[in-house]
Amino acid sequence: MHFLWKCGNNKGMKRSRELKNKQVFGIRNGELIGLVRAIIKTEERKIGGLLIASLGGELCRIDTDGIIRMGRDSVLVDEGKVEQVGELAGVEVTPPLGKDNNETLVMTTAGESLGVIEDVVIEEKDGSVLGYEISDGYIMDMLRGRKVVPVSEVLKYGKDAVIVSDEYEGDLP
Repeated sequence: MHFLWKCGNNKGMKRSRELKNKQVFGIRNGELIGLVRAIIKTEERKIGGLLIASLGGELCRIDTDGIIRMGRDSVLVDEGKVEQVGELAGVEVTPPLGKDNNETLVMTTAGESLGVIEDVVIEEKDGSVLGYEISDGYIMDMLRGRKVVPVSEVLKYGKDAVIVSDEYEGDLP
């Protein structure tokens, strides 16, 4: 699988400095793996992969075939293709946005953050969960209101992030 570039109106272009310190999430389990520390270059004028500072203090490598998406807010990878290549000393990896308050980050498969889960929408009759109310910060909530991600749009509910389809744009009907 090849990774896809997505960067606003830049038609697929991204500067390498934009990747440094981006959070790296596993696409299958929604867990934070670490932060991008460097790009691995090849002699063929292509990138060979990324070096990641993992949460456990290891230096890890992911080749380009394991990178699913380099998005505006994070990098999504196939966690099964991440390999440890060494130890890191004195490198601190920060938790995902919102994890300080036990909030769960909501990411799209395009690597963009939608915000954090603030509340759960429940069906009154049978108590089933219909969706998750998302906050994108106080000011954005005031300007645009909060969105609700339907349960059907959740691809993976992980320990550190909820992964939803990048086609998700709406709200519950």
